[in-house]
Amino acid sequence: MSERGQSRWQMIGLWGLFFLASVVYNILLPLKKTIVMYIPGAGTESMAYLKPCFITPGALLLTYAHLQLSQRLRPLAVFRTMLLLFWGYFAAYTFILHPYKEFFALPLLGQWLQSLLPAQFHAAPPLFSYWMDTLFYTMSELWGPSIISLLIWGAVNQQFNEKKAQASYAFLTLGVNLSAMLAGAITTQLCRQPWAFVRSYSPELWEQSLCSVMLVVLVAAAGTAGIYEWISASGGFDNLEKRDGQAKKHKESYSLLDAVRQLSVEPRLWAIAVIVIVYNIVYTTSDFVFVKQVELFYGPEHKALSNACLAQVSYYTGFVALILALGVYPLSMKKWGWVGTALMTPVLFVLSGVGFYGAQAFPETSWGLVALQSTLSWPLLLGLLHISFLRGSRYSLFDATKEIAYIGIPHQKQVQGKALIDGLASRIGKSGGSILFFVCYAFLGNSIVAAVPFLVVLMGSLSLYWVIAVIRLGRLKKVAEALPEDFLEEPALTDAAVAPSL
Repeated sequence: MSERGQSRWQMIGLWGLFFLASVVYNILLPLKKTIVMYIPGAGTESMAYLKPCFITPGALLLTYAHLQLSQRLRPLAVFRTMLLLFWGYFAAYTFILHPYKEFFALPLLGQWLQSLLPAQFHAAPPLFSYWMDTLFYTMSELWGPSIISLLIWGAVNQQFNEKKAQASYAFLTLGVNLSAMLAGAITTQLCRQPWAFVRSYSPELWEQSLCSVMLVVLVAAAGTAGIYEWISASGGFDNLEKRDGQAKKHKESYSLLDAVRQLSVEPRLWAIAVIVIVYNIVYTTSDFVFVKQVELFYGPEHKALSNACLAQVSYYTGFVALILALGVYPLSMKKWGWVGTALMTPVLFVLSGVGFYGAQAFPETSWGLVALQSTLSWPLLLGLLHISFLRGSRYSLFDATKEIAYIGIPHQKQVQGKALIDGLASRIGKSGGSILFFVCYAFLGNSIVAAVPFLVVLMGSLSLYWVIAVIRLGRLKKVAEALPEDFLEEPALTDAAVAPSL
């Protein structure tokens, strides 16, 4: 096969890699919320405790593990190890932990914690009682930053320069967008009509639908591993392997502390971190408010319908992202450049958020939505649109512009900074959104709805800070692009120049 033909097939392989990995992400996204939302005694309010108490420590551990594995193993072995960790837990949860959850539950631990905590924080103890559901939420949350952002995007970034990235990333994000539509459609269908052969799993509709969608997750995750293996075998990640070999040859090592140092001294990495953190704060806040509307509308007796409603968000997210990726992104990059394209995400957040948060004052209004075969409340309908625009712009605009911002940063700084930003900074941002609710719970009681007026003011302030960070990063990019190509290259490494690993 000619080099051009091989390159074309490798590009198709990369598209399939993003597609299948994103199918897993988009199926797990509504499922993890439905599972935690209906833990007895928990409710949507309990989701605020997940980010700082479970997900951020988990992200810290995975980031540290990735840095350590990267120093000892080839990139392909690192990918295998990380993916097997996720696949193994999802399989164990589907066939062991969830069917026998009452056997594995720790009710005495929950009761003890409830006796210690004030009444405003009584949504937290059930998360410890049903630890297997909490761990499922944590692993599902970490799939995106660990597998997609850190490993897959990290490998892809080493293959392209900025010019080729601008031409290729829209095609790659197309796989992400289509995966959201497919995942939403599959989940909605299986929540209403699970596969017949899973009836032996449980007589309940919700349990059957959970088993059905998790089987899709396991197959898609295995497919992700297979495509990555094929691309590696065909030489698609040669640049990544070459750089890794050079690092091993020079005994290059780095720790989590080294990554923090690189973030503090590289202005572009710091600006990217700020943008990622702010996005995750505003997304987490809006998502909590929206999921609460789903809980209030359906209730625990309709878990499958709740999951179907949340899955519909994925479908509309893919539709929005597809339009933005194919129509808006290329035109915006050509006309307004990187800064104008990167600013579209905060603009869409503000425009769609005005309707969603404004509708909280008029919850009695109802509109029909044929696609859900139900009548949605006014806040729920506008919330579906708000979250779809926020997530859709992330897949098509935010992620693409963020990844382009990494290009041109020296390899060592990029690896360390990306590991810290994608693996940890995004979790810190989501934890920041959760902390906002902790403060509201302390003063307003255990109620998300009561916190909305205070959240609106804060979201407006953060949006302004987001815009300022994007503009500053755009200026830093221009300065870096004006420098000679070899100005930012890292000096040759020697044993004496290598920082010790923690």
